[in-house]
This record gives sequence, structure tokens and C-alpha cells, in this order.
Amino acid sequence: MLKEFILVVTLLALVQSSSVYVGHVYDQTGLVRKVYDKMIESTAIPLIKREEEVYFEYPAGDQKIKGIAIKDLHDGKAEASITRGGLGFGFVNIKLKSERGSGLKYLIEIFAHHPDLYKRTPTNYHFSAKRTNKMRTSSIAILLCLIGAACSQSHDLVIGQAQYGDVIVYKADEVRYGFPFIVRQSILEYPEQGQKNYAYIKAIYIKDNDRDGTGGYPSISAGGVGQRFVKIKLKSQRGSGLNFTVTIYGRYV
Repeated sequence: MLKEFILVVTLLALVQSSSVYVGHVYDQTGLVRKVYDKMIESTAIPLIKREEEVYFEYPAGDQKIKGIAIKDLHDGKAEASITRGGLGFGFVNIKLKSERGSGLKYLIEIFAHHPDLYKRTPTNYHFSAKRTNKMRTSSIAILLCLIGAACSQSHDLVIGQAQYGDVIVYKADEVRYGFPFIVRQSILEYPEQGQKNYAYIKAIYIKDNDRDGTGGYPSISAGGVGQRFVKIKLKSQRGSGLNFTVTIYGRYV
């Protein structure tokens, strides 16, 4: 009963604070330790949405991320999502976005299953925060370059890696037609309400079937690899639709 109460309180806190927790962010055995933390803050500007893109990468390829905590320290009006890498990878890209006219303040913590990493100095890691302000003016040449780059790539998202013994526990196509000037959005949850999942998620493959760069953007907003649940957010570009195939691999232990 106590564990259920704690779980309910934790879920309520996640919903209200826009925090994101994936993987193992606490381990009593001490095998999972925090290897990096960073405070990201942007002040509010009237009528403007503040954005931050945070990139973290290990210096060597044999070290893998085991947990990520993106803690909302503001008023819960911002959004946090993992757009690339993450659990099972040596790198992660995190996007933070405020509501219009609001600021944001997050504490980002990264955990790894490698005790020696905790003793290294922060200078051994590659960490960058890209600050953007929508009031900045861009030249036409730069804008055309960005449009060309966007049109030449899809927006697939792969988290984790399926191995021998893993099975497909969920697969679905999510398609929504576009409407002029409208941003379409879908939220997928596994398992669905009223169902139970007894397998631990090992990998998540979200394939963008629009290969010309006009497709939407996928992100993990809760749960994920190492957990028994996941919440996936799909968001279209303005005026465009969504066409994704979501495949989740799990293992029964």
C-alpha cells in the first residue's frame, strides 16, 4: 500500500511539474551513479517561447547512459523531451521549450552504470546547451540552408537496441492528416489504459514514414527503455500531418 501511494504521488508530481524521468535514476546498490548535472535557465520574454537544446556525450564509446532526470524547477509550464540518443547510447539530445511569454528552469541529471565515471572531472565530458531566441533575425541564405537540410532527412527516433531474446510487444501506425496552419499532435501510451505489461522495454523504434523532411517530430515524455511503460509524443510541423510507425521491443524476465 505504501509503495502504491508513493507511486501515485510521484505520477502526480510528474504531471504537474513537466519533469521527465527515464531509466534508472536511483539505485540503492550504488551501481548506477550520477555522472553529470547541469542547470538550464531562460528568463521569460513577453510573447516569446524560449527554447533550449542540450547535448551530452561521453568521450568514449563504451559507456552507456542508464538514466536521465530532467527536473522542472519552474512552474510546470514548459515541455521537456528526448529527441535523440538516450538510454543505451553514449549521447543524448534534450529539448526544452517554454510556453509563450514564460521562462524555463530545469536541472538535468545523467546517470550511468559505470562507477569509475563518477570520479572523472566534468571537463572529460562534452556538454553543450544551444540557446535560441525566436526574436533573432536570420538571413535569407541561412534560412534557405535550414529548409534544404530539413527537407533532406526524416525524423526517426531510436532508443535502446533490440537483442536476441527480445520480442515485439507493441507495434502501431499513427497517421493524421494535415490541415493548413494547424499543428497535429498524438500521444501514444504503452501499455494502454486498462492493460498490463510484464515485459521490460529494451528498445523503441519510431520511424517517420514521410522521408522528405515534412514529417513530424517524435519524443519520449515518460518511461521508456528499462521501464514497463512509455509515453510517446508525436507532433507535426505546422500545416503538415503525421505518419509514424512505432515498434517497441521488450523482454520477459
